[in-house]
Amino acid sequence: MTTTALRLSLGKPAIVYTLRPLVVLNVLDHVKRREESQERVVGVLLGGRQGNEVVVTNSFGVPHQETLDSVDLSMEHLQRMLRLHKLVNPAEDIVGWYSTGSEINYVSTLIHNVIAKHCRLARGLHVTIDTALTNSRLSIKGYTCRNYAVDGKELVARFQQVALELSASEGGKIGVDALLNGTPDDEKLDAPATILSDMDALENSLTALLENIETVADYVERVRKGEVDGDTEIGRAIDSAIASVPRLDADKFSAAFDQNVRDVLMIVYLANTTRAQLALADKIQALL
Repeated sequence: MTTTALRLSLGKPAIVYTLRPLVVLNVLDHVKRREESQERVVGVLLGGRQGNEVVVTNSFGVPHQETLDSVDLSMEHLQRMLRLHKLVNPAEDIVGWYSTGSEINYVSTLIHNVIAKHCRLARGLHVTIDTALTNSRLSIKGYTCRNYAVDGKELVARFQQVALELSASEGGKIGVDALLNGTPDDEKLDAPATILSDMDALENSLTALLENIETVADYVERVRKGEVDGDTEIGRAIDSAIASVPRLDADKFSAAFDQNVRDVLMIVYLANTTRAQLALADKIQALL
């Protein structure tokens, strides 16, 4: 059976595929921990379908050995990891698989056929991530596969590229920003980084906001003086940003801010009190 990779444009796809950043981070971590002899790593994509959208929310690696015309996947590891993920998030099912690199070959077809038996989608998603950074880019592409058979014998497997959108939830964006803004422990490209504390993250956010405000104010002043030509699109964006800011006087804003601070401190106090009571109850239980 031969394998071909085609890129077709057939108008708006019936199914939209969305990839969460956590999946990319998992794959990069898998690559970092692989054996030196492995040319690529493969794993399972987890997620679900919401209407006509397939959202890939998580993933895990699957140990494998491959040659030019065969592959050996650790199905025991796959089943064990899937059971553990189901305990945490029962809504997540197998929606496809991933591999590093950009090449689709005969072995890719074999892996896809194995994963498809455990996939909840009629046509599972295959995602390739080019960790070799060809053309200095981390290329991420998605494919679906269809097998063609004659007289019950599969002859050709066609991988068709599909639109794949990298999108994060609000919580995911905060997590990614925290990772990107962490301070590396050394100068290595893949050095681990320490996540900033809440106060440091808040300080960085306010500093960045202040710099943006100063940049906008400087641009407006230069336009007002006739030093540069004004841009209507930029003007509308500035007007929209200003209109979205609540109009509060200093006293009302200070009162609202103080109230929120008191609420946060009260929650922290109650949490610490509960933690102390639980620790005390454990000690008493141990003595009894």
